[in-house]
Amino acid sequence: MTQLHIATFATENEQPALSRMLALLGERLEAEGVSMSHHAAPDHDALRDTSEGSVRIISLAHELANAHVPWAEAERALERRCAALCERGDPVVLMTVFRHVDPPEARITPAATRCACGSAG
Repeated sequence: MTQLHIATFATENEQPALSRMLALLGERLEAEGVSMSHHAAPDHDALRDTSEGSVRIISLAHELANAHVPWAEAERALERRCAALCERGDPVVLMTVFRHVDPPEARITPAATRCACGSAG
């Protein structure tokens, strides 16, 4: 059986959603003959130092603690941390913070998609 290791660095508030996602993913992977293991990293450095070939998931919610930092400085720090995670070429997933999610029945129109992408009508 193929083995897949996933390491995560997320906030305590995100743990229920992350646990559910990992359970669903584990079920599907097992059906395909892949065994999944998981470990929660205590910090960014521990996530970076996980074994080669691991999928690493990092939450952007940690950045909320730096809301007082000027954006240019915060952006450089984020780019450095992401570059460090990507150095080996292993998969890296960024968990974003959603403040609003449309209900399933809401539809995005082609016009709204063009506007969201910044292209003209």
